[in-house]
Amino acid sequence: MVAWNYAYWKRFDFDIEDDMLEIRSGVFSRRKREVPLKRVQNVDVRENVIQQALGIAELRFETAGGGTTEAVLRYVSTDDVNKLRQNYQSFKEGREVTVESEKEDKLLYEIDALEMGILCLTAYSLATSIAIFAFITFIVFTFDVGLDLGMGIVGDSLVLAISLLILISILGGWLFNAGRKFIGYFNFKLYRSGDTLKYRRGMLRQYSGTIPLDKLQNITIRENVLQRMIGYGALDIDTAGYAVQQRSESGAEVAIPITKIHNIPEIIKQVEGVELQELNNIAERAMQRYGIRYSIIAILISIPIYLFTELQPITLLLIIVVLFLSALAGAYLKWIHKGYQTLDNYLMTRNGFWRRQTKIVPYYRIQNVIIQSGFLQRRWKLASVIIDTAGTYISIGGEIIATDLDKNDAKNLGEKVFQKLQKSLKQYRKQKIEEKKQRKSRNQKPETKKKETNEE
Repeated sequence: MVAWNYAYWKRFDFDIEDDMLEIRSGVFSRRKREVPLKRVQNVDVRENVIQQALGIAELRFETAGGGTTEAVLRYVSTDDVNKLRQNYQSFKEGREVTVESEKEDKLLYEIDALEMGILCLTAYSLATSIAIFAFITFIVFTFDVGLDLGMGIVGDSLVLAISLLILISILGGWLFNAGRKFIGYFNFKLYRSGDTLKYRRGMLRQYSGTIPLDKLQNITIRENVLQRMIGYGALDIDTAGYAVQQRSESGAEVAIPITKIHNIPEIIKQVEGVELQELNNIAERAMQRYGIRYSIIAILISIPIYLFTELQPITLLLIIVVLFLSALAGAYLKWIHKGYQTLDNYLMTRNGFWRRQTKIVPYYRIQNVIIQSGFLQRRWKLASVIIDTAGTYISIGGEIIATDLDKNDAKNLGEKVFQKLQKSLKQYRKQKIEEKKQRKSRNQKPETKKKETNEE
């Protein structure tokens, strides 16, 4: 194993020349890979505890459309990491390589103790609690552990034992996610350098990297119900450089893990120049549809309660009333937390109650506009407008969608988005041409000056 790893290390080298990252590797079968820097979406650095002690790191170059990371440099010295990142940043900005200085970067956000505490307190996950409950139940019933109900605080009550198990699962799920958030986002900082965001985070394993704003696909404001109750939320910036399995590992898209919700519009304005507006509500008929759907669920729950329990009539009636009131409240909450808005250069959509997501997508990043109407939607004369971008598949919430609009409003929205897409594409191409000319002129000036000096 030592001999093989030595040979692998000896036969592995890399270099950046002009606009190309070149990697050569392989002990017996040689492989040469060339990655154009203009195709790179993100550059991420990972360092675990051992790597930090040895002064090495893992450098990842992410490109659009790949199922895996395009180029991985696993054991690179920190000096080489900084050099490679400087070369990439200089290539993007069209300038000569200079010594990178964090003092030149503008600090946009730094997590403080209060925000870290709120992030941990609101980091509950139902899926984790269910997993813990299933694991404990499996251990108890498989190995006959703790089934002597005559002992301990639960006595002979099976209901109390199950209730205690549920409580342990909820607390365990919360503690697990709180610890994961604390370790993952410890000392989180976000900088801006030109048109690139830079982040640093992590305790046991440190992450740092770049989020190029010119590769931005969409911006997402995330708020779970606990965070929304106390006025906090998170901000994601999605690019097309990550596959589904990479998102949970990288964390590069998380621009702001948590902050006061009224700070987010100002941050978005600084980052992308977008001024948020109030959203339009979806069709009121959609609320009636949700109410009927949830009422049917309430009926299905009420039937077995009536058939298989011996409750007093007044108690049974009270339960049914509570179920139907909950159905109506759920329909209203689902309806009120949906919306959409068309801005000058961006489209906004919002969905979700337990985990509400507001997505902001530039028109020039839209690849497809779909107007969809299912069987039940057609009965209610409703339709949904689905927006497809190169980064849609990595979004946790799935598609960017304005759902359950009046069918005429959906048609008008689809046509309006398509028209704005064509207009914004022309503006975007014109802007990129101007930027390219400016970079070219900046690169030519030093050469001209040097030539004139030689002639003198």
